[in-house]
Amino acid sequence: MESKTATILIVEDDPLIAQDIQNKLRNQGYTNTYIVDNGIDAVNHVARIPPDLILMDIVLPGDMDGIQAAGLIKQQFNIPIIYLTAYSNQDFLDRAQITDPMAYILKPVAERELYAALSIALNKAKNERQRDEISLLNATLISFAEALIVWNVAGKVVKANSSLLRLLGLQESEVMGLDISEVIDLYQLDDPAFNTTSLVYTIQQNGGYQDTENFILNLKNNATLSIRISASQIFDKQKSCYGYVLQIRDDSQRQRYEIALLDSETRFRQLVSHIESIFILSDTRKKQVIYVSPAYEKIYGQQLSLPANDNFPFINYIHFDDQTKVAKLLLALDKKEPCEETFRITKPDGIIRWVHARCYPVIEPQKDEIYRMACIIDDVTLQKASEQKLQQAAKVYDTTTEGIMITDTQFTIVAVNHAFSDITGYSENEIIGQQSRLLQSGLHDRNFYQNLWDFVQTAGYWQGEITHRKKNGDTCPLWVSISTIYEDDKKAVNYIAMFSDISSIKQSQEKLEYLAHHDHLTGFANRLLFNARLEHAIDQAHRNRTMAGVILLDLDRFKDVNDSLGHAAGDDLLKQLAKRFRHCLREEDTLGRLGGDEFIFLVEDVENIERIEYIAQKIQDTFLTPFIIGTSEVVMTASMGISLYPSNGDSVAKLVKYADIAMYKAKQRGKNCFAFYNENFNKDHDRRLQMATQLRLGLEHDEFTLHYQPQLCLKTGTITGMEALIRWQHPDTGMIPPMDFIPLAEETGFIEKLGQWVLLEACKQCKLWHQQGHEGLLVAVNLSAREFMFTDIVSVVKAALVKTGLEPQFLELEITESSLMDQAERVVDTLVNLKALGVKLSIDDFGTGYSSLSYLKGFPIDKLKIDRSFVNDLPHDKQDAAIAKSVIVLAKSLDLTVIAEGVETQAQSDFLLSQGCDEIQGYLFSPAVTADSFEKLLLKQ
Repeated sequence: MESKTATILIVEDDPLIAQDIQNKLRNQGYTNTYIVDNGIDAVNHVARIPPDLILMDIVLPGDMDGIQAAGLIKQQFNIPIIYLTAYSNQDFLDRAQITDPMAYILKPVAERELYAALSIALNKAKNERQRDEISLLNATLISFAEALIVWNVAGKVVKANSSLLRLLGLQESEVMGLDISEVIDLYQLDDPAFNTTSLVYTIQQNGGYQDTENFILNLKNNATLSIRISASQIFDKQKSCYGYVLQIRDDSQRQRYEIALLDSETRFRQLVSHIESIFILSDTRKKQVIYVSPAYEKIYGQQLSLPANDNFPFINYIHFDDQTKVAKLLLALDKKEPCEETFRITKPDGIIRWVHARCYPVIEPQKDEIYRMACIIDDVTLQKASEQKLQQAAKVYDTTTEGIMITDTQFTIVAVNHAFSDITGYSENEIIGQQSRLLQSGLHDRNFYQNLWDFVQTAGYWQGEITHRKKNGDTCPLWVSISTIYEDDKKAVNYIAMFSDISSIKQSQEKLEYLAHHDHLTGFANRLLFNARLEHAIDQAHRNRTMAGVILLDLDRFKDVNDSLGHAAGDDLLKQLAKRFRHCLREEDTLGRLGGDEFIFLVEDVENIERIEYIAQKIQDTFLTPFIIGTSEVVMTASMGISLYPSNGDSVAKLVKYADIAMYKAKQRGKNCFAFYNENFNKDHDRRLQMATQLRLGLEHDEFTLHYQPQLCLKTGTITGMEALIRWQHPDTGMIPPMDFIPLAEETGFIEKLGQWVLLEACKQCKLWHQQGHEGLLVAVNLSAREFMFTDIVSVVKAALVKTGLEPQFLELEITESSLMDQAERVVDTLVNLKALGVKLSIDDFGTGYSSLSYLKGFPIDKLKIDRSFVNDLPHDKQDAAIAKSVIVLAKSLDLTVIAEGVETQAQSDFLLSQGCDEIQGYLFSPAVTADSFEKLLLKQ
């Protein structure tokens, strides 16, 4: 091979150095190069694509450095290696020398040094290969068992091996240098047409010569041999013929063997035709099956036509996963050794069978080579299935978590598995030979065991729960299955017991039973258990002619705790409450939790109302001490409703329902109290439920409308804006005032949808008036506490402005003082985000709450509204006058606009003007009116 076409593998972990070496190689004409960056990949690459030369870095990453990789490669391939190194460390060089490298090149690699090293290494490797090839050829010729003679293109003999010399009875000196025709003519062949000229011509035309029949060779001692002749050309590296080789094989003994074999095969065919195993006999020289027994068709599902051109016809049907097994079998045959293997075959119909093949090579003694192969194949599918079942059974026996114990018919233990020892504590040595009654716990009487064995004798099996005693004396429940093992004559010979420790199952069942009937957080009875106990209490009270009481408790403002401190804090609060509640009731009473912040209590055997009132007050008193949640101190209150059996109802459903109604009545009274149920509550409850439904329908049927109350500038008397106020025109009952439905809407959460509708309608109307020429008009919309705290109010406002096209500076959002101060720290971000939209912010009902001036200073508000309660008695009431003055002064100091609502007299208006109030609204100018009426007011200006 020319050095420029050489394949070179570069093993270098630094990609820049590797690329540099590859570029330099290409500059020198070496285009067939590969790069790997570690020793393991280098070994794998050489195994796939052996290169002509390797440039190997000594220091490589991973578990294999360059020297180790070179050592592995040298063991399998004679490939020249040049080491690349940045060091001249003697330890490295000593280790590297063991691998017989061609050269060392220091990094960075110089192109001239690289080219010189490559040229020397490749030429040296080429010369070594040529010497090896010549030595190999000579060794092959000398050791070849067949008679060989080699002559050159001039016809002169250049080599004859010892086998040929022995066959012809000549010395090497008698043959060397003779013309090949002289050597052949020394012997008389029985074919006159065979001569040297025709032989060489045939070789040149066909690339070789192979006789189709035997020739008779006449030897010097007048003996004859039956021979076969073959010949071929010999080429050099340039594919030019430089000689010929003739092979002469003595075929006499083979012919005698074949005659004897034919006779023995005839007898053999008669024998194997009656056995179920497949017998295959192959001629390995011709690679043909010369005999296959009739069983082949039965096992493989098809006939095999003879002669079949394959030594091993069964190979085509081998299951894919077992092909490696058969490959190993064939390798063993190459070593002339008998071998056997079990593998699967896939029949033409797709059915998979297991077969066991035993192969025996038949050796021709004179030549020591295989010329026949005998294979016996058995279908072992049934045996394999049996083996697998036995293996599976043994594995199950040893690895199952169920204990297994086998006794004889006298109940003597004869075998146990590992799980038996794990469950009982007895080792196999301790328990074998003992009576099974050793495991009895003493918790079952004699009749139990008598009935058990009577059933086994009758039915052959028994299954059930038994409590047994362990070696350490503990008892545990077992689920046991006992079966009888019979002999063929149906006689019982053994009993086998399989059992599982069901302690954890029973504990889990008890735990599940508890969890199914108790609240996981407090441990109180859940709704299911509470209802069952209430049912029982009603029956008992009926029999004893006493009362039973139900107290339903709902925490006030529990959602604020969750929202401000997190749900974990809320759970902690509920646990603390549960601990306090346990001290309020007797052992026979029931504490329950219905979910969320609702608790329910059952008081049994109530003698009088005072008793249950005392318990309710005791529960109320548990809230007097603040709760410590983390680092926070939390003050809580609760509202409770009470219903009594039999005066309020005689069923679980009624008593719980009426306690719930009473609890809502307590909330209406101001919370932090309890109320007993009466029938009027029920009527009010039904009315509220009906109104809640009508609210939803009212919005769907466009029953709501907006009225607008003008807001005037005190100095000029002109309308600067208006407050949008909702009205409900019910089709049956007429106009319903806001005070009758707004609290219910807030309580039910419907205020969120209603508020969104108000906001959208108000913005739409304001934009319409702007388009009609009333530019600069501002609309004020009230936000409820629920809207502000529990909806994404910023997104709602933004959507309304976008949808209606109203500029944000003409929308004013009014938020009550109490809503802001309840969650002052949380609302700041919301106010800032609203202000960022460009809208104006106003505090409604200012002065009625408990504002912190520090918070007020931090709120991004634009306006304060003086509540009507401070305006009603102006200017005569000194306290109201002082409050109004203070609010105006405060607003001015914070650079805020101030407006007063509820102005009905000229005196009130004059007083407010004198104190510097900016705006007013009230009946003095106009009540809230429809959009049409408001438009007329605008036109009058």
